[in-house]
Amino acid sequence: MRVEIPPFTTIVWEGREARERYSPVLSWAERSLQHVELLLILAGKRRCDVYHVDPYHMMEQMIYLHRLGLKFRPLRLVRRFSGFAHKHEEPTGLHDALIFGVVGKREEDLLAFERAFRSCDDDAQGALLGYPECCREFFTKVWRAGELDPILAIAKATGMNGKGEVEGDPLLNVLIRYAGARVIPHLPCSFKCEPSRKFALTILSFLKRMDRGMTRRLLELLSKPVVWTQVNGIIEARVEGVFRVIAGGYDSGPQRVVFIPEYDASKLV
Repeated sequence: MRVEIPPFTTIVWEGREARERYSPVLSWAERSLQHVELLLILAGKRRCDVYHVDPYHMMEQMIYLHRLGLKFRPLRLVRRFSGFAHKHEEPTGLHDALIFGVVGKREEDLLAFERAFRSCDDDAQGALLGYPECCREFFTKVWRAGELDPILAIAKATGMNGKGEVEGDPLLNVLIRYAGARVIPHLPCSFKCEPSRKFALTILSFLKRMDRGMTRRLLELLSKPVVWTQVNGIIEARVEGVFRVIAGGYDSGPQRVVFIPEYDASKLV
């Protein structure tokens, strides 16, 4: 039986020291990565980005995009969510709605994304968002198979041992993205995907210019081992000595992945 849990995210800190060190990083990373993903359009690294507009703060958000030289095209209303959501839900009214849409510099890019969105062409959407072709193919395959959070599938594609352990690039660590900690905005086809690593390094170059200290601390967090499980629709990702992040999932079968970073990415800063 398939279990579908409504979107939620809870972070349980494992001590005051960990919270004081990494809680500011999570807030900074979420805010900064959203900005960087827009800057990548201006830098010609991607053509579009997806974007949520709060109807109660629409003026501020539209001014922000206008000052960057970007355009917004609304696509649909979606239900508000707290923290992290695997997919969009229908809102019950404007009071709990966000406007989901696409951002870009050129009108033709916005129109191309809308056509891909309306026709459910995941590959075309991913191409406009700048995602690697190999990852787009992987995502289309697992998404159509009902894997809305394919961490186990990524681990298997990378190569797990008999203990469920998988080694991977910390820049591609998406196991704690529920808390806002990540570098890449997409799900990689492998934790060793070279095109995804190149994309991550581009993003990293922007982050370092914004705040080297925070970037180093984010990479420090992503360079720690993660034990990821999904049981009865509940996802838990634990970084020992730091936190457990708990989120709603979409599968009733037990899944477990132990992510072991291949190196300390904080040395890149």
